[in-house]
Amino acid sequence: AASWVGLNDIAEALRHWRKVSELVEALPDSAETSALALGARVWRLSYGWRLGISEQEATAHYEAGRDLAERSSDRVNLLLLTAAYATVRGLAGHVEEYGELGEEVDRLGIEIGDPGLRMATLSVTAYARYVRGRLAESLAILDEGIALGAEDPGLGGGIALACPYAWMLMMRGVILTNMGYPEEAAPMYEGALGAAAEHGDHETETWTHMNYVALTRTTGQKELALGHATQAYQLAERIG
Repeated sequence: AASWVGLNDIAEALRHWRKVSELVEALPDSAETSALALGARVWRLSYGWRLGISEQEATAHYEAGRDLAERSSDRVNLLLLTAAYATVRGLAGHVEEYGELGEEVDRLGIEIGDPGLRMATLSVTAYARYVRGRLAESLAILDEGIALGAEDPGLGGGIALACPYAWMLMMRGVILTNMGYPEEAAPMYEGALGAAAEHGDHETETWTHMNYVALTRTTGQKELALGHATQAYQLAERIG
């Protein structure tokens, strides 16, 4: 149920994952219960940075989850756990740690070698580089993701984002806007909105409309700015 609800109702999904954690604690240890416990910690971190999570709770999930992943040699969930925790730490202002964790995500993704997992987690490395001003390095990661998604726009969907390809296009637009290339950024945003709508990624649609406002500010398009701001607000209310 938590997976099905996903990013379309974040609060409800988080409620389900909390219930999974409670139920697993009462069960005997097994490969199945360990995987459920670890998955619940991954998703509680992933939804936590969206809805709010204390640094203490986030660290507890990460440390317990990492111990589970290492004991069970679960490199896939170790990757997803590290990606979620990196985002929590970055958005809490720990930018250098965000960068270090982002590079660990990059390394793990390359080592595992699964294109879908790689696509799903590239956003963490790209954004961690972006917030530290390493724009060219961030663009390199985004271009890798865009190349992967061009062949299969749904690749890696439903793991951390509904449509990572749409997010990559959007983020490329963000960086181009910040670098002073609004004419090149606009097609990125349009492509992101199209891909996000096609794959039901309302969250990335919201972020793209929000970032589009920054682009319209640089070009003085007030009416367009208001339209995108309104759509961002309405979508954010819809998905919680």
